[in-house]
Amino acid sequence: MSTTWPDAGQLEAFLAAPQDEPVVMMNLLRLKSDPAGLPPGDTARDVMMRYAEPMRRYVEAHGGEFVFAGDVASQLIGHGGEDFAFVSIMRYPSRRV
Repeated sequence: MSTTWPDAGQLEAFLAAPQDEPVVMMNLLRLKSDPAGLPPGDTARDVMMRYAEPMRRYVEAHGGEFVFAGDVASQLIGHGGEDFAFVSIMRYPSRRV
């Protein structure tokens, strides 16, 4: 599962929900372990963190807030998330934001 964008059904379901209620979004990120294509000396985590700060400012400027962001240490129950390295949770005041 390497999805970057919602498919048509996911987008339709998101837009069909009440537009004026708060929404929480969780991002589960996998980070490249192979440095090919990364700036010299950088890890995928370095690149992700450089992206995260301007994204945080953008989210907050539009009424959202970062609830949590941090490394995934392990998966306690179930299977399928073993490759996730980082999680972030944002709360938006509505789906219109």
